[in-house]
Amino acid sequence: ASRLVQKGVDLYVVQQLLGHSTPKMTQRYAHVQPDHFKSAIREIDLQYTEILV
Repeated sequence: ASRLVQKGVDLYVVQQLLGHSTPKMTQRYAHVQPDHFKSAIREIDLQYTEILV
């Protein structure tokens, strides 16, 4: 689950692929690495920059 989420696969899709009964179960196994947080923050920053320009 962790690698799929880190590659950008939607949590709901990961849940379905792995046969988890609830999103909470998928979240339990989807450990996010610090670099993934940094990447997400950069993406948010880019989105807001485009909106403001």
